[in-house]
Amino acid sequence: AGKADVMVAEIVDCGLLGEGWIPSLLDARDRLLTPDATIIPCAAQVYAVALECPEQPAPLSRSLASLHGFDVSLYDQFRAASYEQIRLSTITHRALSEPQEVFD
Repeated sequence: AGKADVMVAEIVDCGLLGEGWIPSLLDARDRLLTPDATIIPCAAQVYAVALECPEQPAPLSRSLASLHGFDVSLYDQFRAASYEQIRLSTITHRALSEPQEVFD
């Protein structure tokens, strides 16, 4: 079979850098796509803002113990400690800076 000329990927998380999106995209491009293939999405912008987050009623980072009634605590060892997705609409916070473009 030949290589594909279009790739549509929906593995982008709210921070762009999780879910292994960039390494997966690079691997797919190198192994599965023609040199002139169209990749959707083809661009992204990431912004950062300094926030003040007072103590929350629940921890912002939780270990993974159960999921939909299943014990998945053994998978917790694979959880990245340095990257957390937090929906700001669910926590008390205050912006301390204007949003700054990190990369485009």
